[in-house]
Amino acid sequence: MMQRLSSATKVLLSAIAAGFLGGCGPQALVVEPGVSQELAQFRSSVISDINYRLAFDIPAQAGEAIAGHIVIEDFVTVGGLVAIHQFVRIGNYAYIGGKSAVVKDIPPYVIAAGDRAKLHGLNNVGLKRHGFSQETLSSLKKAYRIIFRIGLTLNEAIERVKAEVEQVPEVNDLIRFIKSSERGITR
Repeated sequence: MMQRLSSATKVLLSAIAAGFLGGCGPQALVVEPGVSQELAQFRSSVISDINYRLAFDIPAQAGEAIAGHIVIEDFVTVGGLVAIHQFVRIGNYAYIGGKSAVVKDIPPYVIAAGDRAKLHGLNNVGLKRHGFSQETLSSLKKAYRIIFRIGLTLNEAIERVKAEVEQVPEVNDLIRFIKSSERGITR
């Protein structure tokens, strides 16, 4: 079953196809295994021979500069005049503030902003609007503090999160994202 796309997502996809976001129109369609042809046209395309992957429901503003080979996961909000470097991944439910320059991966569930974006906490408003439970928010908050605020190395922080924080699916998603980063994590 194909998910229904929001109007903001359709506008973003149309802008990408028209070449307004860093390309000159799709040259070919990349279909991932298990993705129907109809769904694939909204999830992946090649822009200027550069692979660009989009997920669902991404509200976007005018003036983004999105490079190639990036992954934007589900329910990400990207503010106006944001520049995203090539090979960057942006995790589920992240919020990127306007006029930000994103040069490293943005973990899921966080707010990032600034020239050379830095993390500014959890995206509490966005998570509440999407119906996350208080238990999940509490677990994410504990994990965020351990990983990004105590000053541990990422490996030490991940081990501590596994030992001290309730392993709800969202915390596991955060850990998975960090462990799979190739470009480095914004901190």
